[in-house]
Amino acid sequence: MSGAALLESTSAELSAAMARHAADPTTESEIRLAQAFMHLGVLDKASEYFAEASRRDPKEGAAWDGLARIWRDWGFPDLALGDAYRAVHASPGSPDIRNTLGTILLALGRSAEARAQFARAAALDPGAAYAWNNLCYAWLAEGNYESAIADCGRALAVDPGLGPAAGNLALATMLADQARAARLPASTRGGDDGHR
Repeated sequence: MSGAALLESTSAELSAAMARHAADPTTESEIRLAQAFMHLGVLDKASEYFAEASRRDPKEGAAWDGLARIWRDWGFPDLALGDAYRAVHASPGSPDIRNTLGTILLALGRSAEARAQFARAAALDPGAAYAWNNLCYAWLAEGNYESAIADCGRALAVDPGLGPAAGNLALATMLADQARAARLPASTRGGDDGHR
């Protein structure tokens, strides 16, 4: 049994996507098949289908976004950047695609540009907890703990169970408290003053 056949027999999502694509090989079915492979962690096959979908329809943002995510997940954000910009050009109103571009920019150390993309994603969909959390993380990476706390709070208001946002909020709060304590005069910090 081939690897794809084995995966197909164990994944209802992949099996349905393969059947749909075999019956009607459209750009949309190709993207769904690529996404099914991506969900299973089979990124090389996902990449093949996303690439084919982008050749079929160069204006299909989801295909470019999928390629960008794969390059990012393989650890090559520099190679992901072109596909991410093509995805935004094709689908400028997609919060998911803006978010992907933001994650790639952040991986490249371009945090101000990443924040702009996360903020745009959150503006396009205020219910996108992932965008608020990524905005929080970008602020955290820059050392702006108060802004991080505010945006993590927004993420958790949308999705109280979002673990990464809760972790980022705890870290931002701790670091903000440490920064405040470091700015206090020594006499107000408490502790041993050295006198006996």
